[in-house]
Amino acid sequence: MSEQAHEHASAVGASLAESARKDTAKAQAAIVAGALFDFAGFLTTRPTVFAVGSSQHPSPVLDAIKEWAALRGLSLDEADVQTWTEALQ
Repeated sequence: MSEQAHEHASAVGASLAESARKDTAKAQAAIVAGALFDFAGFLTTRPTVFAVGSSQHPSPVLDAIKEWAALRGLSLDEADVQTWTEALQ
């Protein structure tokens, strides 16, 4: 393979890899969005009502997240709370 052909193949490969990365990030973002809507829907099925805000204790929200995660079979042990948005870029 000539050097020019090799450079072209490398450029095409890099372009395909970038496209796949963007497609993966888009798919992951869609999954996160779906999970948020699913959690919101789950909240509407609960018999209890709780307030959310800076003056409220977070326990009811955390309990609801734990209950929803258990219902969906999700582990919260290694939840990426700090940098999950970076993973979607």
